[in-house]
Parts: sequence; structure tokens; C-alpha cells
Amino acid sequence: MYTDKTQEAMAYLKKKKCWLTVQQYRTIRGQILAGDEAGAIRGIDRVIERNRKGRACHAAQT
Repeated sequence: MYTDKTQEAMAYLKKKKCWLTVQQYRTIRGQILAGDEAGAIRGIDRVIERNRKGRACHAAQT
């Protein structure tokens, strides 16, 4: 049902889930399911970097 790229992107998203808010997770998951795996992975990295700089609610996680 899912392509290899989709499965890899979903695995990457699940690995990074603890760094994302629920809304961020749902949005990126939808992006992956819509077929934009590369954009979703770029978005995950961008959001996590932004969260680490203290601009989101999960910034205190290590």
C-alpha cells in the first residue's frame, strides 16, 4: 500500500515524535500520506531545530 519512501518517512516521523506537538505531528503525517515525503522530512528537521532554540512548548526536552 505504501511506498518505501513513505514507510521510511513515517518511521523517521515516529522516531522524532517526542520532539513535536500533536498538531505538528498530524500535519507532517498528512504531508507524508499526501506524497510529499521529502518536504515532510525537511519540515520535521526544521521544526525540531526551531523547538530546540526555545520557540515551542517542547523546547526543554533533551
